[in-house]
Parts: sequence; C-alpha cells; structure tokens
Amino acid sequence: MELKFEVQAKIKRPISGVFDAVYNPNKLSGYFTTGGASNPLDEGKEVTWDFHDFPGAFPVQVKQTIKNSNANGPIQKEEVRK
Repeated sequence: MELKFEVQAKIKRPISGVFDAVYNPNKLSGYFTTGGASNPLDEGKEVTWDFHDFPGAFPVQVKQTIKNSNANGPIQKEEVRK
C-alpha cells in the first residue's frame, strides 16, 4: 500500500513568510520536524524529517515546489489573505 497525503491550511500571513517557514529546514524544525529537517524542500530532491516522538528519519520525496503560490496558483503581490 502506497502512503500518500496532501496538506492544506489557511494562514493569515504574507505568503512569502509562510513559504519560507515550510521550505527552510531551520524554521521547519522549530515547530514541525522536532528532530530536524535535512535540507530545503527543493523540487526533485529527497529530504529527511526527524521527529522526537518517533525513532528514525522519514524520507520525503519533493515532487514539486512552487515558490509563493497557493492552491489557485502563484500570487503576484505580497498580501495577507482574509
């Protein structure tokens, strides 16, 4: 059985800051990957995520990275969504 999932959330912050908080392994490790993230989420790369609650590193295949984008496509200007 292949494990697949998609994550979506609404965050009322500028999209560039939200993108960086997920893309940047140092920032991601501060609130999500409590054991660390190996590298930025660059398209076509494999990164590992570690969690203090679970032993071992989890491999993550990055299929696509679209900077400063939401589900409707790229956002052209910096704005806070309401």
